[in-house]
Amino acid sequence: MNIINKIGTDYYPEVTKKDTIILHYTAGLYPGSEETLKIKDYVNVHYQILKNGNIHNYISPMYWAYHTGSGAKNDRRFIGIEMECWGHLTRKDNALYTWTNRKIPWDNVVRCKPFRGFEYWEKLTNEQIDSLLWLIEYLNDYFDLDYKHRLKVHTHAQYKKTKLDYPPDYPQLIKIVTK
Repeated sequence: MNIINKIGTDYYPEVTKKDTIILHYTAGLYPGSEETLKIKDYVNVHYQILKNGNIHNYISPMYWAYHTGSGAKNDRRFIGIEMECWGHLTRKDNALYTWTNRKIPWDNVVRCKPFRGFEYWEKLTNEQIDSLLWLIEYLNDYFDLDYKHRLKVHTHAQYKKTKLDYPPDYPQLIKIVTK
């Protein structure tokens, strides 16, 4: 795997101990998702994994940025990873649409138990899952963490009740996310 460094400026260059990876989705496509990360004093993440599996790095994993909406105390110890993905979808007649009204083919969709008003979600690509698993291992090695002290993997929705990324039974992440 290859990490493409695109280090930005909207983060805190303070070394902090990390214990958790937080998974987000972009609710849009690259490069627009990357442009959102460039908005000053907004939010940022350490990594974005594109649909083709490419990994973009925006912040050194040693440093931190706001990305969960749960405060500095949490964000200082979290590593944020955005997955390029539309996320939640709305069913109209027999079709599924993004929040921008883009139609998503049924074969790119997963259905979950109703979660915060939604049942349908765009599916991650196999390349994204492979890259995510590789990146998790890379980060555990980077911080020299042994098997008993590995980084936990949580979703944004586990920390913020208003967030939709990701439902607890999202099939591609169910074996990756720490309960």
